[in-house]
Amino acid sequence: MSSGELLQNVDPSDLTRATLDLNEDLVGSFPLMPLDKEAGVPTVMCSGCSTLDHYLEEGMTMKRCSRCKGPWYCSKECQLKDWPKHKPNCHKVEGPGMTQFIESITNNLYTSMWLRVYAAFAFDMFENYCDDNPPMIHVYLSVEPSDIHDFFAIVESEPDLSKKIEGMVQVTGAAKNTESEVLTGLRLDIWRKCSAKCSKGTKLFFIQFMCSRSPLSWNCCIPLTERALNYARSSPMYDYLTPEGEAEAPMNKDVAIQYLNNTIRADRENRFKLRTDMTQLDIDVIRGLVDGENKSDAIRMLKQHVFRHVLYAPIRSLVARTPA
Repeated sequence: MSSGELLQNVDPSDLTRATLDLNEDLVGSFPLMPLDKEAGVPTVMCSGCSTLDHYLEEGMTMKRCSRCKGPWYCSKECQLKDWPKHKPNCHKVEGPGMTQFIESITNNLYTSMWLRVYAAFAFDMFENYCDDNPPMIHVYLSVEPSDIHDFFAIVESEPDLSKKIEGMVQVTGAAKNTESEVLTGLRLDIWRKCSAKCSKGTKLFFIQFMCSRSPLSWNCCIPLTERALNYARSSPMYDYLTPEGEAEAPMNKDVAIQYLNNTIRADRENRFKLRTDMTQLDIDVIRGLVDGENKSDAIRMLKQHVFRHVLYAPIRSLVARTPA
């Protein structure tokens, strides 16, 4: 059975459970599915000479920086040439790197569905879709503790670095693209590659991923499925928690991201491969919430994330003391 057929067994409305306890039971019941390897149509570019992977000569392969698992290189010469620029941002990462996490999000239909729903809301259900200038969304990723109590503890004091803290990927920010032209340079090659693999009439859109662990960005192109589009058009309601209790409101693009995060958080068994050990860099970003001097993009996005979601309410008073 294909991954697409497996997804037919899951009603999107079942994915919008409000409480984390229910969400954990639900995610645990999802049928296992193979990754949809063609969904994100990844294209790799050498950080040294900008050569794309599918233009390499026969026998050549891209290799990633083994330390931070971020940039790719077509040769040792390109890696050495890029090292002075890459060195300040190269931090040792144990386990998967951001590239693998991005592939896991875009290639797994349980998680990529929410990016599709976000795009549908952000671009008015793709009513004015144009092949010559497809929509694009920007998604910012961060790694935070899978246990919210560990998150609170890091905000309050520097943790004991001798103890490992399990982390998970979370989307701390998403935005609609405002560039006048999307199909330039690398994205044009990605679009051609993705279009060739999709049936005629498929509506494609771009996702530009950025993350707290690296100054690099990753571009991928995925199709907007009819299932996600029809779900967004149906104006579904969702339940959410407030200090006064449960409430109900229409689904929107911001809630789609919240449910993507909840789905990842509820995956206690790491079936989506989006968990990893926290690094010092991840911890520094969280500690930066109470550091009024640090104005990095990672901290700015995380601060907005904390004030958007009720889960972080207990530590908002600490964060609020720092300048915005």
